[in-house]
Amino acid sequence: MFETKSTDTKHADLVGVEYLVNITAGGQANYLCRENETLLRGMLRLGCKGIPVGCLGGGCGVCKIKILKGTVRKLGPMSRAHITVEEEKNGCCLACKVAPVESVEIEVLSKKINKSLAALIPQKGKS
Repeated sequence: MFETKSTDTKHADLVGVEYLVNITAGGQANYLCRENETLLRGMLRLGCKGIPVGCLGGGCGVCKIKILKGTVRKLGPMSRAHITVEEEKNGCCLACKVAPVESVEIEVLSKKINKSLAALIPQKGKS
């Protein structure tokens, strides 16, 4: 589910490999993310919405997510101010600090609600 490997040169050269990222929140939104970019940068590159965006460097914790399915790899240290060791063991991470190694399904955990995501995702019982 969650690899703790740091960036290595074999992954740094990949540009063409993309994986599907599904964001779940009572419905679904998705986008394609390259293996050599963070989940957050992949979303921004495509102009998609779904994960709240803050500092892009792990300092604010706004992009906190949980990996529900699939595997990601760390691209640097995870801020303990925002992700505890226990949370990390349970699949929580910052979207600005991880890249996919296969298709993933994520849940946004940030307390900052992205209103644009609510507009993209059909709510159950509403037409």
